[in-house]
Amino acid sequence: MEIQPDHINQALFQYADFLHNQFGVQTLADYSAYFYRAAEPGQTSQNKTYQLHTLKEDETLARLATGIQRFKLPDDANYIRIYQEIAANKNQYDPEKAVNTLAEIFEHRRQYDRAAEFWRRSIKEFGPGSDHYKQKKLDQILGHWGQFEPIMAQAAGKPATIEYRFRNGRHIRFTAHAILVPKLLGDVKQYLKSNPANLDWDKMNIEDIGYRLVTKKQNQYIGAKAAEWSLDLQPAQGHFDKRITVQTPLKKPGAYLLTGRMQDGNTSQIMIWLHDTVIVKKPLNQGTFLFTADAVNGRPLADMQMEFFGYQQKPTDWQKVVGRQYNVITTHFSRFSDPQGQLILGPKDLNEQWQWIITAQNKSGRLAYLGFSNIWYAGYYEQQYSQVKVFTITDRPVYRPNQTVKQGTSYTREKNFSNRSRLERLVIIRSDQLFRCRCADPQGITRQSIQSRSRREL
Repeated sequence: MEIQPDHINQALFQYADFLHNQFGVQTLADYSAYFYRAAEPGQTSQNKTYQLHTLKEDETLARLATGIQRFKLPDDANYIRIYQEIAANKNQYDPEKAVNTLAEIFEHRRQYDRAAEFWRRSIKEFGPGSDHYKQKKLDQILGHWGQFEPIMAQAAGKPATIEYRFRNGRHIRFTAHAILVPKLLGDVKQYLKSNPANLDWDKMNIEDIGYRLVTKKQNQYIGAKAAEWSLDLQPAQGHFDKRITVQTPLKKPGAYLLTGRMQDGNTSQIMIWLHDTVIVKKPLNQGTFLFTADAVNGRPLADMQMEFFGYQQKPTDWQKVVGRQYNVITTHFSRFSDPQGQLILGPKDLNEQWQWIITAQNKSGRLAYLGFSNIWYAGYYEQQYSQVKVFTITDRPVYRPNQTVKQGTSYTREKNFSNRSRLERLVIIRSDQLFRCRCADPQGITRQSIQSRSRREL
């Protein structure tokens, strides 16, 4: 540096990068919890040692050979101080990169106010960057953001709840629209019956209806507005994320598209499924077991109309049929569940080569469906379930000389061994003694007592 003073910043930059790579908080990347914007500082369960936002500029939290350590950096190894020195000298090597690096360092430290200062400085002194990426970085910190957390289907009859994560916002408005599920299922069936030359998965995807509504703009399946309400928010300090549980007025069974519009912020959407009926499918020995029940209490539902719609692709004779490689063949039939809500079908009804939509409904308006789903039939292997297995239990693991050994033997197939005499052999090192057992009890267990010998044996 003394020989080429104009390269001082370049040398300092390389040295700061080395220190940052060794002692920066990003070395905790394998411990993702430290970087997770899960809650405001007051809500975290970690002690102060591991709270990144409490680090001073001469402190760091890093993964060393001795484990995760929080320690103070000496001035000659303080990479933050060195980057600041480079950024202050605008006539030397790449001060813009130093300012941007400082902004990212404080983002990693979850010190978002300090990071915002450096992004503002970088925009003011060096411009917004390519595609305004610096302004976008700043907006991520200061903007009003919110998103729905993933949720599972819920039982109908009581207000549904959702998890909402937000940052900086103070007011949000929710709107829920009912989804026309019967129309969706009907359109899929009609599309397959039309024998399309090439299957369009976007028209058949009934499992990700939310994706189709939001991304593909298939608004024909959005019904009437079901509910609308607003909520005042109390954001966390320091631009941290905060997650809350929101109780909705939605109680009726069905599917809903819920939209949350943050005031002066973004819009987020999520699908909510409220079920009053469920279908359980289980493979049997050369059969399929179906069970319909109430989604709340599990009560069996009798006389549910079970409709089965299947399709299969069959190759065509490409030498005779131009422009079509296969035909789409469809079939459908219906059955009713018995008084216990059960229905058992065999291979003659549900072919394994077909894809099936299974719908259960009744006159009272209940509706549930499965699909598209494969059907497979489990084989029953008699030998696997007919093996004889023996379990022997003693009253203690080790015996002293002349102590009584109390032992019991159980056979897994008790119907073949209960109330019957049998011969058991107890092998002792350097001897062979044969014991005849008493008759087994109704559970197939024999119990006996054996007097151990005076000398020590195994």
